[in-house]
Amino acid sequence: MNYAVSVVQTSFRNYTVACLTSPTMASALTHTTRRKGLNAPTERTSATHSNEKETMIEIIDRQVVGKKSQEECEDGIVVTDDFVAVIDGSTSKTEKQFCPSMRNGRYAMTLVEEVVKRQMSPEDKVETFCLKATQRIRQCYQEHNVDMERLKTNPVERMTCSAIVYSSARKEIWLVGDCQAFDCTDSKLYENNKPYEQPIAEMRSARIRLDLLDGADPATYRIQDKGRDFILPLLREYCKYQNVTYPVIDGFSIPMNTVKVVTLPASTQELVLASDAYPRP
Repeated sequence: MNYAVSVVQTSFRNYTVACLTSPTMASALTHTTRRKGLNAPTERTSATHSNEKETMIEIIDRQVVGKKSQEECEDGIVVTDDFVAVIDGSTSKTEKQFCPSMRNGRYAMTLVEEVVKRQMSPEDKVETFCLKATQRIRQCYQEHNVDMERLKTNPVERMTCSAIVYSSARKEIWLVGDCQAFDCTDSKLYENNKPYEQPIAEMRSARIRLDLLDGADPATYRIQDKGRDFILPLLREYCKYQNVTYPVIDGFSIPMNTVKVVTLPASTQELVLASDAYPRP
């Protein structure tokens, strides 16, 4: 599985975001600048907002590891002066691809990366992010002359991703889909899990354990995950609930009541943002 992470340190003066991406390190973006009074460069970005208070976003650590290769990895991290986003592209459940050179999950991830880098304003709210990301995916469908009515009735064919975003100006975390945040200061975990996903994951795990008991070589699962093959019909069926009972970025309207927004307390000094597959703290 893939995962991605980000860490945020805060005080009344500075906010520091450390991005650890996950076993899917796609294009993690790093800004290296010099800060006044420092002789050596550090992985850091600074931004001054309308309130004239300097906000610092610093990359403490980062890692993205793909399931098979870095080139095919579907997760990514974006760091700008105002936002840090960990984006988790969903593994395709059909053979249909919108871009011949990459899978749908990676394609969706790169499009949302583009939104965070180029379209977001510092004071944007979560609703604005969801709208801009949705519009960008939808624009891509139109560029590829996709039958939108077919996608409406066959959500399994949509390109899909989830995202967790840290807004420096608003001091908020936005959980759009199945992702997680951990406040290292208060040891508090925030999640936005998909309904019914745990039973399906347990079925996958049970199938793998049975295969191993029968003598299967664990290394073969790097080539073909028979556990996922076993639950794939359920995963396809489950897609009909996306943007109904749980949120995703797929080019269709996101029900905002399913998106979780966390306002960070002043006490927060370090925060980790991660996609769903990252090991729990």
